[in-house]
Amino acid sequence: MTNNINQAMYEVSIILDNTDKSLVQLIPENILMYIRKKAKKEKEFIYDKNKKLKDQQITDTTRGIITLIYRDYFCTEEQRKKYIEYYAKAKEKLELEKKKKYNVDDLFQKNKQEKIEENTKIELYKKETIWTRLKSKLQKIFG
Repeated sequence: MTNNINQAMYEVSIILDNTDKSLVQLIPENILMYIRKKAKKEKEFIYDKNKKLKDQQITDTTRGIITLIYRDYFCTEEQRKKYIEYYAKAKEKLELEKKKKYNVDDLFQKNKQEKIEENTKIELYKKETIWTRLKSKLQKIFG
């Protein structure tokens, strides 16, 4: 996980280097220093200025960090409220889906409804010996 964070910080630092300096100045200096301190290149990342940020090949961790920077330092108060409200609803929806999927009562009801069919058919097992195999092959040839 540490390598993932270090790579994400590396990607964030490159993105911030390619961001308008007036926006980067909105981020506190201690945050910028922390990002640069933790940034370690695990794999190469090339920022394409012709692509939007959402089209860049970045990790999910990098997207999360950029999202937090956007929310905390670039948004207006109104945008921040909408943003927080949107993600609260999304989180609530996700929790409801999990609750519905893993509901203990439903799991037990499904088990009661499912019928377990057992194989009660008895089959004779007869071990085939070399002599019986030889006998059957000879019968096929001469028979």
